[in-house]
Amino acid sequence: MLSYTLDMNCLIDMEEDRPAADSLRTLVAAFRGGQLDLAVPAIAASENQRGELITNFAQFQHRLDSLDLSDVNLLHPMAYWDVTFFDHCIYPDEDAIELERRIHAIVHPKIEFEAQGASSLTKWRNAKCDVQAMWSHIHNGRDYFVTSDADFLSKASALASLGAGAIVTPSEAVASLVIL
Repeated sequence: MLSYTLDMNCLIDMEEDRPAADSLRTLVAAFRGGQLDLAVPAIAASENQRGELITNFAQFQHRLDSLDLSDVNLLHPMAYWDVTFFDHCIYPDEDAIELERRIHAIVHPKIEFEAQGASSLTKWRNAKCDVQAMWSHIHNGRDYFVTSDADFLSKASALASLGAGAIVTPSEAVASLVIL
């Protein structure tokens, strides 16, 4: 069974009923029908939620519930103090950290890897969340990373070389179902 990972942009697309929302609902229906495996990176809980950071993971789970995503798989990111929720992350080994560094160099080469020395902690945190979303996707060996983020889409081939599989828009993800 093919696996699809929805990034934070997909959640926003669904919430705001943007044009991609119909495609995303098709993916959710295919998941419900047992046609595919669907997941969301748990690092999405650490991103700004409508302009603010949440204080507990239950708030994020409520957001997933409101999008009819309460039963999708959660992909745990690497643990980061004051970023991740410690019941929903893993402690990395050296190989995991090296993969994270390689993803970071592709996705956000102009932003510091470590928080120390970052010119903007907000930009650093956003970059860390992006990198961890991709890291958790690759770490879990998933097939499709679904996003409307031009940064990911424009770097698809470099990320695929790290094991990202296909990086696709929501409509491209639905098209992949027709081929099956």
